[in-house]
Amino acid sequence: FMIQTGDPMGTGRGGESIFCQLYGDQARFFEAEKVPRIKHKKMGTVSMVNNGSDQHGSQFLI
Repeated sequence: FMIQTGDPMGTGRGGESIFCQLYGDQARFFEAEKVPRIKHKKMGTVSMVNNGSDQHGSQFLI
């Protein structure tokens, strides 16, 4: 099974990364890493949820 979490308001829109707290709204999301590509073949692998623009906020999946 898989779980997805990190939506602090429960709206389904996610939240912001820690970088928003540090650097303001322009840093709400951070860029996705392309390498190495994680295959999720091992139990407990943690990944950030992509927002569709190759950006990450607060959501992650296990």
